[in-house]
Amino acid sequence: MMINRCILRVIRQFELLDFFYAQFGIFRVDTLKSALYTVYNDIYSIHSVSTSQYNPERRMEGERKLHIVSDAMKIVFKDFRCDKLQIVWTIVFMLYMSSSLSFFINSMFQEQEIFSPFADFLMLLFTPFLGFSFSRRAFKYLNEDSYTQMLFYYRSIPVPPEAVIVSRAFMGLCAFIMNGIVFFGVTYAIAWDLRASMDLISYISFGISWMGIGVLINGILIYYEFMKNGKTYFWFSIFTIPFFGVIILILYLTGLQFSLFDYFVYASSKWKLLSPVMWGSLVIGLTGFILMCCLTYKRMQLRDLS
Repeated sequence: MMINRCILRVIRQFELLDFFYAQFGIFRVDTLKSALYTVYNDIYSIHSVSTSQYNPERRMEGERKLHIVSDAMKIVFKDFRCDKLQIVWTIVFMLYMSSSLSFFINSMFQEQEIFSPFADFLMLLFTPFLGFSFSRRAFKYLNEDSYTQMLFYYRSIPVPPEAVIVSRAFMGLCAFIMNGIVFFGVTYAIAWDLRASMDLISYISFGISWMGIGVLINGILIYYEFMKNGKTYFWFSIFTIPFFGVIILILYLTGLQFSLFDYFVYASSKWKLLSPVMWGSLVIGLTGFILMCCLTYKRMQLRDLS
């Protein structure tokens, strides 16, 4: 019925065009525009009616997701308004760490053999923390259990738990981008032997490869951030240091002579931005990060905050 009505409307519009042409011998462009605009409105109304009649659940699901994203962005902007200096302190810390580690990374390229277990240990230890910003809440999590207080606050107001975890994931990925640019950029600028061994494109591939590993580990840290109190989260973060050390030591003692640092340098120099190692690291890291955020969302609703 709606389609027939639309066809009749189009026929009437073009009959009006014929009338103007027969009577006045002219072709009215504005009338043609009106005809086409009418056709567009009719088609759009048919699509809107059919969507609202036959897909109400999909429409409601889309609106719910939009509300979640909107609430998540409100949480992000609220955190930045309440602690405007967190970006400054984060950049200052990244400048300090990059300038300190650049000399060690530069020394790795002074030798023909890049293999060093300590390089793997240092990068595995540091890259997950590229996803953190040095906010007031981060400094107080041990004494005041600030993350648990945050969850308690958002449970007391009508904010869906999905918005809380989406906001944290968004801030973490933004921190990775900002901190990664500062850290790897300053390191490349200072380490002259590194620049002599790797061009800029290869070094970008090298940095993204390590950021993929960091994103994966950061997802595990986010789980403990939301699911445990401040002291437990602190001791878990400290436990990661000997954990990575033991794994690398075992690999070294078994005689495998395998180094992630060396392998990333080789793959990045050979394939640059087409490196399968870089894309594999990025895909695995983001997939693990998303899965850990989903697991955190399911578990955080059952956590007792009392």
